[in-house]
Amino acid sequence: MGHYDGALFGTNPPFNESYTEELFTKNRAIVGMLKSLPTILIADINGQATGSGNEFLVQCDMAFSGPNTILGAPEVAVGGVHGNGGIQHLVRLIGIQRTAEYMLTSSGIDALTAAEIGWVNRMYRSEVKLRRAVDEIAGRIALFPAAGLNGTKAMIREFSAPPSTVEADIATIFRLEAGEKAPDAEYLRISKNQSRQFELGVPDNMVEIWE
Repeated sequence: MGHYDGALFGTNPPFNESYTEELFTKNRAIVGMLKSLPTILIADINGQATGSGNEFLVQCDMAFSGPNTILGAPEVAVGGVHGNGGIQHLVRLIGIQRTAEYMLTSSGIDALTAAEIGWVNRMYRSEVKLRRAVDEIAGRIALFPAAGLNGTKAMIREFSAPPSTVEADIATIFRLEAGEKAPDAEYLRISKNQSRQFELGVPDNMVEIWE
């Protein structure tokens, strides 16, 4: 799962309240669901989860990666921020300094390194092993009483970032967009309107906008 469609930012005037509300309504609902659903949410990924993809990934109850996984956030490279509570949850997973390293440099992280620092639970060397492991974990969890699972998840979630972080993130995005215009048009030009070739290199290649 990738980031927002950059054309939404590059072809529209600066945000106004109604446009912002429309753009982020679904995100509010998804983030609220991730926090409140009693269902245990297990992410398994063997590709890219950048931008919004990573924002949702870090809010799942567990996350496991395959060898082709790339995680990261391209937003700072175009004058934005990683939103939807993504930064706050990532800080809880890997700490302040590591979060700063990856967010402020708009750098990607591979599957093995992500597992080593706690961005994901574990990395598997093949997609087959990844799917098998996740199925085994889900199957084991499914054996236990729902009441205990739901109660345990609720207690764990008390230590996650509160829903108010989403509203704070939206306010920050609104403020930044109303100020110095981010180089959205340049991003669309350099990426050839978000071509597949460019997108597969996100976020590491976002520096090309400024070179």
